[in-house]
Amino acid sequence: MSIGERIRRYRNDVDMTQRELAEEVGLTESAIRNYERDIRTPGDEQIERIAEALDVSPDAIRDIGVEGARGALEVLFRCERELGLSPVVTEDGVAVAPDPSRPGSQKAAQALKAWKRMRDRLSAGEISEEDYGAWKARFRG
Repeated sequence: MSIGERIRRYRNDVDMTQRELAEEVGLTESAIRNYERDIRTPGDEQIERIAEALDVSPDAIRDIGVEGARGALEVLFRCERELGLSPVVTEDGVAVAPDPSRPGSQKAAQALKAWKRMRDRLSAGEISEEDYGAWKARFRG
């Protein structure tokens, strides 16, 4: 999903028009339209303001560039370096877990536990896919 598609999705989730979003963030309606059509790409400052107006994390809008398994692996390599996550073998396969001896891993562990709780609630039917998607967009762990 592109940056523009994510902006449109989160804007629609809060029942906001392009004009309303533009006014909220100090841009023109055509700027928002061009972002949503992927004609233009918002800069970091615009992404920050748009995310705040839509009550989502800026990272929920940004393009993190995961293309296929190699891209996902690069993200995991960065998580290893920055958060102390590492691969562990389980009876079901391979998982990612924080190394408690690494700085930053405690916060990563808390975030992963929150994610697991929400996945469990989704699996149990306690929340909908839409609720789960909204939680992920707003999570600021």
